[in-house]
Amino acid sequence: MSGRVRWGVAGCGWVARDYVIPALLGAENCEVVALLDPDPAALAGAGRSLDAVRYGDTEAFFAAPEVDAVYVATPNHLHAPLVEAAAAAGKSVMCEKPVAPTLAEARRMVAACEAAGVSYATAFDQRYHAAHRRLRGLVEEGALGTVCSARVHYACWLPPGWAEDNWRVDPARAGAGRSWTSRRTGSTS
Repeated sequence: MSGRVRWGVAGCGWVARDYVIPALLGAENCEVVALLDPDPAALAGAGRSLDAVRYGDTEAFFAAPEVDAVYVATPNHLHAPLVEAAAAAGKSVMCEKPVAPTLAEARRMVAACEAAGVSYATAFDQRYHAAHRRLRGLVEEGALGTVCSARVHYACWLPPGWAEDNWRVDPARAGAGRSWTSRRTGSTS
C-alpha cells in the first residue's frame, strides 16, 4: 500500500465517531470511504458529513474494492472475526485495544494477517499520553533511581448504567478475566 490510504471503519460508536474518524480525516494521506455498523443510528451518526458508503452488512463491507485498510473499533469480543474477515479480503488492519479477549483469538488474528500478507497494528493510544511520556522521561533521566517494579492503576471505570448496552462491564464481551464486581466481591465469573 502506498500513497493515499482509503479506510473503512468497522464499528461506529463514540470512539470511532469522536476520535478515529476525525483523526483519519485530519491526516493528509487518508480518507474514510466506508463505514460498517449493524446499528442504523450509529451508522448514520458517524461522520455525518462524509461521502462514505455505509454498510450494515459485513460481507458487502469487506468486498468493497475501494477499501484499502480497515479500522476495527467494535466491542472486544468482535475483534477476531472482523480482523480475520479483513485479512481474508486482503485489507490491512488497525484494531482497537485490547487485541482480543483471549490469547487464542489474538493468535488467530495474527495468523490470519500473516497468511494473507496484510499489515496488522493495534491502536495503543495511551503510549503517547502526556503523563506516560513524562514518566518515561523521568526514568530515562534517572530521576527515579533504579526502577525495579511499577504498579499502574488506570482509573477509567464505566458504571453499568453508562450506556444501554455497556459491553465494557460484561466480561464475556470485554475479556480481561473477571468483572469489576467479581473482583470486589471475590467471586469468579
